[in-house]
Amino acid sequence: MLTYLNLIDTEEGKNKFEQIYLEYRYTLLYVAKSIVKDHQLAEDIVHETFLKIIEKIDDIDDIFCSKTKSFFVTIVRNKSKDVLRKIKRVENIPLKDIEYSLEDDTPIPVDEIISQDGYRKLVEYIGQLDEKYRAVLELKYIQGYGDKEIADILDITPKNVNVRTFRARKMIIKMIEGSVEYDKYSS
Repeated sequence: MLTYLNLIDTEEGKNKFEQIYLEYRYTLLYVAKSIVKDHQLAEDIVHETFLKIIEKIDDIDDIFCSKTKSFFVTIVRNKSKDVLRKIKRVENIPLKDIEYSLEDDTPIPVDEIISQDGYRKLVEYIGQLDEKYRAVLELKYIQGYGDKEIADILDITPKNVNVRTFRARKMIIKMIEGSVEYDKYSS
C-alpha cells in the first residue's frame, strides 16, 4: 500500500485511498478472479484498478456508498475484460511463431499428477455450481478466506456463509458420486 500512497500528493487523498484500499481490496480481487480465473492475473488487474482509482481520488466523495462501490467494480470488470481480450489475441498466434523452452524435464510423480487432476476436477465441479454457492466455495477453499471475511465480501451473514458452504459441499458430493457411477459403467 505504501507504493500507492507515495503516488498521492495530499494527506486527505492518502487517508481516503487507505480507506478505499482496506474496504474494497478483497471485493475487487474476487470480481477480477471470477472473470479471469487466475489469481496472479487478478492481482495484477486489481493493482491497475487501484492506480486508476488514484487518478480519480479527488472526484470520490463518499467512500462507502453503493455508487462508489459500483464505480470500482466497473473499473475492475472492464480491466479484466481487456486482459481477456489481450490473452485471446495472443492465443490466436500460430504455434510456429512461438518458441518453446522447457525449464524442467524431470518426470512428475504419479501421486502429484493424481492430486493435480483431483484439484482440477474439484475446481470444475465448483464452476458448475450456482453463483451464490460457487462464490462461497471459491473464497473459502481456493482463496483461503475465513467465514467473516467471506460474509463481508459477499455482504451476507457468517451464518449464511456456513449454510451456503454446507449446501455447496453436498451438491459437489452428489456430482462426484454421479461421476463415479458413470465411470463404473463406461469402462
